[in-house]
Amino acid sequence: MQNVLKIYLTCCFLLVQEIILAQPEWAPIGATWYYSTPGFDYSVPETAGSDCVAFASLKDTVIQAKPCRKITVSNCKDGTKMGNLYLHQEGDRIFYFDGENFTLLYNFSAKKGDTITVHEYKFKPIPAFLFTNDSIDNFKYVVLEVDSVQIDEDWLQRQHVSSVNNVSNWGFWELEDKNYIIEKLGSTNYFLGRSSNLHPEEQWGILRCYQDAQLSYSAETWSTPCDAVTYTKIIEPQSNWYFAHSQLAGQFIDTIFAENMIGLRAELWLKGTSSKNEKKYIGKIRSSRFNDTIWYTGPDDDTEKIIFNLNLDENSSFDFGSGFGGVLTVDSVYHKNNRKHIRFEGNTQWGDQIEFIEGVGPNISLIYPWDSGVPNPYVICQFHYGQKVYSTLNSSFIDCKFMTDNIESPPIVVPKVYPIPFGNQLHIDFNGYQKGQIFIVALLGNVVLSQDYQGVSTSINAASLKKGFYLLKICSENQCLTRKIIKQ
Repeated sequence: MQNVLKIYLTCCFLLVQEIILAQPEWAPIGATWYYSTPGFDYSVPETAGSDCVAFASLKDTVIQAKPCRKITVSNCKDGTKMGNLYLHQEGDRIFYFDGENFTLLYNFSAKKGDTITVHEYKFKPIPAFLFTNDSIDNFKYVVLEVDSVQIDEDWLQRQHVSSVNNVSNWGFWELEDKNYIIEKLGSTNYFLGRSSNLHPEEQWGILRCYQDAQLSYSAETWSTPCDAVTYTKIIEPQSNWYFAHSQLAGQFIDTIFAENMIGLRAELWLKGTSSKNEKKYIGKIRSSRFNDTIWYTGPDDDTEKIIFNLNLDENSSFDFGSGFGGVLTVDSVYHKNNRKHIRFEGNTQWGDQIEFIEGVGPNISLIYPWDSGVPNPYVICQFHYGQKVYSTLNSSFIDCKFMTDNIESPPIVVPKVYPIPFGNQLHIDFNGYQKGQIFIVALLGNVVLSQDYQGVSTSINAASLKKGFYLLKICSENQCLTRKIIKQ
């Protein structure tokens, strides 16, 4: 009986010891990681220039008779799936399936001085992991120190690691004092998912955040949302935009320049017909850290106003000011040609809906908040360092020029103009909602009065006009209607 009791107590002790020493479950269902991917300039990962890759533990599966956890890898910007990872846990060791074999990734029993060999040969990665390259170098790292770190209320083991004599870097040499592998989380600057144009053995990222049902982690250097993405830069030291516009005399293409960069702020200059082909200062613009927002400051005003925002959702609203429809509602959010677009329920004068375009800005031009006397601005091309990086698909333009033979604009519905002859007031009723510009032109051709309009009707204060004959020019949707009027 004593022997049976002794065996029972021994088994209980071993069971309790096994429970105490057992490695926590790796990648529990619902766990998520957010990693910044590196930039080629080796900029610190928490600044602009780092994109985002998301990992999500989805479900259990079996590969080669081994239980695995399936993890999907996606691009944070547009949700594009990069592929899947399959991880297998054996106690305190974590393996990943490289398409043929299970290879060791982490060993939480490793001691100071131990070397972890993931690959000793060149290998072709799995689709979620640099799938365009089939000659990745070997992957080894050494454990420099082992300690623990408190996350939430848990104390977790932490390994300080480094590349092995720089034979294989794997991002572990760029930040030598910050390369850690933490129990439950994994590496703080490396995971298997990287965008397809990067060499992971040469560059590094950062673990921004990790979360599961019991644990929540955020890097000390990361203070923005975990899934924040860096969009294409709009402002470069040598940037210019070709934009079309219309005036009474016709249609024109002018240029906006971004010059004199100070941090994320740039001076804007205008050159073209509306500036008599001389450079004209029109204010400053400032970009956010992630290139998702632009603020504009006028040439004679220190007040910033938001003129561009990629964080809007469907049914959100944005105030474009009275010249561009006022407050407009977001119609849709979509991605095209690797750019994010925010489309509004409002039209440009060139047949398109008003949009915010990633890397470009508003399609009604950066000039739109400035009272420049430039009617109906519309971005048709954008250049960085002399290279064209954007061109509109609007059929009215090709190669940054007008295609006047291809312009198909809706006809103007003939409005009702009264009284004729008129006195100090002239009234115009439209057949439905309209917006555009009205010009009253003397018979010699000079414009004596002009004003914007929008709505179903408008009135003109003509008290300043002398008696006589005039031409009334109503311009809308890239067309103008002209009729003779008389002031008495």
